Amino acid sequence: MLLAKYASLLPETSKDCLIQIGAHMGHEAKILEASGFRSIAWIEADPAIFELLKCNISRHDGSIHSVYNALITSTSGEHHRFFRYSNSGASSSLYRPTGWFTQTFDGVEITDDSIDLLSLSLDDFIEFHHIVPSCLIIDVQGAELEVLKGGSIALSTVNVIEVEISQQEIYSGGAVFKSVDRLLMSHGFTRVTHVPWHGDVLYVKIKDFGWLARVFLFFTSSIYATKYYSFRIKNFVFQCLSRPRSTFYKLTSRLRGMLY
Repeated sequence: MLLAKYASLLPETSKDCLIQIGAHMGHEAKILEASGFRSIAWIEADPAIFELLKCNISRHDGSIHSVYNALITSTSGEHHRFFRYSNSGASSSLYRPTGWFTQTFDGVEITDDSIDLLSLSLDDFIEFHHIVPSCLIIDVQGAELEVLKGGSIALSTVNVIEVEISQQEIYSGGAVFKSVDRLLMSHGFTRVTHVPWHGDVLYVKIKDFGWLARVFLFFTSSIYATKYYSFRIKNFVFQCLSRPRSTFYKLTSRLRGMLY
């Protein structure tokens, strides 16, 4: 979780109210509390997972946490098919998987247990619940752009966003990094962490940071990027030695995807 790593560098105002969209089971609650967030709203779309989320969050300070069962998209009042996946809902999505998904998440499959859900935009959600977010975490398995499109009012009060991105379509019709990056930049956000092939990226409104915080952000981001790529290189070398044919196929597939 990038927010926990960068918590000491964030403006205190960004810790007033965090909304996590795609909360799953809320396992990050303790980490976010320790990072100094004073109010955390958890939003989970799947009603079955929401019950587990509610149970897990009930073990924490009720004055800090609140939980909501809602499917956040670009517009309110629309019916969507929500696809459940085999890894306890961690990959469940509005979208079906692509070949990139199969390569990236070995053994995870879409199930026959899909459900119909009614959507709610992020702006309508915060208006209805009288919430003024200062920070967002968006982890919605390909629907990140949909969430952001319905949150123009929310983006005006938020100054820090952690969002999961993919450089290729992990989900059929799902968001890719370039589209998410373009929209956030149009709202005044700057990316301050490296771009993984698939993973989390941190954006901030840099004008809300002092010059010293900006310097520390740069160095901290460089350190984490170095650690990330060092691990990836070591893992790649190990896979080349243990499964050369499979590794070569994955590498050439990703290179073709990036070029075309």
